[in-house]
Amino acid sequence: MTVPPHELRARLLTATERSLAASSDFDLNPVSKEKRAAPLRDAAVLIGVYSSLDGPCILLTRRAAHLKHHANQVAFPGGKVEAKD
Repeated sequence: MTVPPHELRARLLTATERSLAASSDFDLNPVSKEKRAAPLRDAAVLIGVYSSLDGPCILLTRRAAHLKHHANQVAFPGGKVEAKD
């Protein structure tokens, strides 16, 4: 399927506007929206890119199994923004 440039631009702008809205993991699962008790917090991630023999690679981490939230998930390194950041 070919998308004309003007339509592609409109789709990308709409996607960008959606991504700028405050959101969290809860927004990906409508069933859990009512579980959100705490206000949203600022967070940041590091996207580490390094070169390997196979080409560019992205650095990811696996969260520890004992964590209360998002245990064992694969994620970018980072987390909530602290005052000292």
